[in-house]
Amino acid sequence: MHFIDFITERVGNVLAWLLFAMAGIMIAEIVLRYGFNSPLLWSFELTAFIFGGLSVLSGGYTLLHKGHIMIDILYSRFSSKTKAIIDLCATFIFFFFCAPLLWYSAEFAWSSILSQEKYSSVWAPVLWPFKSAIFIGVFLLVLQGISQFIHALHIVTRGEGQDK
Repeated sequence: MHFIDFITERVGNVLAWLLFAMAGIMIAEIVLRYGFNSPLLWSFELTAFIFGGLSVLSGGYTLLHKGHIMIDILYSRFSSKTKAIIDLCATFIFFFFCAPLLWYSAEFAWSSILSQEKYSSVWAPVLWPFKSAIFIGVFLLVLQGISQFIHALHIVTRGEGQDK
């Protein structure tokens, strides 16, 4: 559980730096387009790919820090044990939706890798790194879901880890 949380935290910290890369590309595009009348052909696509990668890869980090949508009005009033029971029930629903997502994202990425699929634009980048990011993001989300499940189970069975 602690190892998964550590990995999730590190991935989130690394991903935060991609925001600076994305901002740098956008600033360079603006300066080159309006200052020198020489736009970059790849800047819009690359920033869209980086943003999409950030979105899918940060799901586990968001789950770790309880940033996903929750009805907090009632939940916050419950005891730690009651919250953990609710979290255990929610985790089963979570895995019910994530299992097919993990399977199909793996097929999606693998198909792109095998065919060396390219984006249909002037820049024409290969798409497998971006499609693989979807699978990796779902995998990291599932790992964090496992960690959350173990944590909730500890609270319900032993009353441990209530400070997380």
